[in-house]
Amino acid sequence: MAVIGLGREGIELVRFLIEQKADVTVLDGATRQKLGARYLEAKKLGADFRLGGDYLKSLTDFDIVFRSPGISLLQKEFKQASRKGVEISSTTRLFFELCPAKIVGITGTKGKSTTTSLIFHLLKGSSSIPRDGKPRTKVYLAGNIGHSPIPLLKKLKKTDVVVLELSSFQLEDLDRSPLVAVLLNVVPEHLDRHKTYGKYLLAKQNIYKHQKKSDVLVASKDFVPTRLALQQANGKTCPVSTKEVLKKGIYLSDGEIIYRDIKTGRRIVVAPISAIKLRGEHMLENVLPAIAGALVAGAPVNKIAEKLKTFKSLHHRLEVVRTIGKTVFVNDSLGTTPEATSAAVLAYADTPKALIIGGVHKGGDIKQLAKIVAKSDVRFVALIGQSAKKFEPIFKKLAPFVSRKVVVKFDEAIKTAYAKVKDGGAVMLTPACASFDMFKDAYDRGEQFSKIVKKL
Repeated sequence: MAVIGLGREGIELVRFLIEQKADVTVLDGATRQKLGARYLEAKKLGADFRLGGDYLKSLTDFDIVFRSPGISLLQKEFKQASRKGVEISSTTRLFFELCPAKIVGITGTKGKSTTTSLIFHLLKGSSSIPRDGKPRTKVYLAGNIGHSPIPLLKKLKKTDVVVLELSSFQLEDLDRSPLVAVLLNVVPEHLDRHKTYGKYLLAKQNIYKHQKKSDVLVASKDFVPTRLALQQANGKTCPVSTKEVLKKGIYLSDGEIIYRDIKTGRRIVVAPISAIKLRGEHMLENVLPAIAGALVAGAPVNKIAEKLKTFKSLHHRLEVVRTIGKTVFVNDSLGTTPEATSAAVLAYADTPKALIIGGVHKGGDIKQLAKIVAKSDVRFVALIGQSAKKFEPIFKKLAPFVSRKVVVKFDEAIKTAYAKVKDGGAVMLTPACASFDMFKDAYDRGEQFSKIVKKL
């Protein structure tokens, strides 16, 4: 069998398959020198290699090919191999096939990582998760959030819970759905990969399309794609809303978070809204689905309020990395869509701001972002990366009174932004774009921002 891509997920898959006595060949477009330590590790494990530009040729030499999420299913080599009887699979498909534990899956365009981490936080150590007298349930965090789920297969039990963040790339060929599916709002993104918003949405819908009648879908009634999902669900549903009172599910009322039990309709006060320590009203769109997901997975209601108080924002998501005088530096590197950047700007609506925006545009409404920038006390925008020339004319037209500059070097962008709000305000890395033109990934971009800021 073949494993395409020797990234973090790929090396874990190679290790697992070889432990199962499989013959594994690694296919990767990089050279052995560029793969570095991972090449040496895979070689030591006993893998064979096909590296370089022709790495996708002759896929018919294998019975099963495990593709990296970063490699599109639309590759002609996959289609040709599939017609010849080769099974095209992935780490996610394999995990769903072999996982004995309950899976709580989370997807959406923005807010996935925050929602996933909060569900994990609310479930972790919750003794009230049903276990029928069996040993205490263990809860694990994995998936697109940065931890491959494959190593968990060696220790998972039926009573355990895996909280799994899932991207559209991981979902697009999935033919199983989790016990609890949490679908956040879906707006256009990754259109370079999926080609149309419709196809992108279809990939996201796999998180609930294969659910059984006993499974549960958590989704918002406030957005069109998630309302549609609630109507299409095969199993039970737990709606959420920040705007209306619901007959079942999670909603807000008089400063409190309310849960109407999805079975009995019983009204339960979960926590005051003040228990949420995350900044920005948009965070409610992540927190309410997280609470709903945790509750239907078995977290006790009486533990939610105290656990909400101890949850902190994620690294690279509205993370304050330093304060110099009256200027705060905010790392929001995981804000990779215009919608996420708009939410970040509104979270600091009353603060003078200098923004660093740009990278590889994945889709989303740049015009709406520019309109929000125009009315949210933004003093300056440093435009970086591949998309800078795409953003610049839109900002010029729709935010004409906001100073802006296309900047080539990342450290220069940070220093220029700082100069604009040195008397007080926020320097915000909130890029609205992917990072691959200038950095390894969004995490690397955030780390580089933090390192530069700490040297100022």
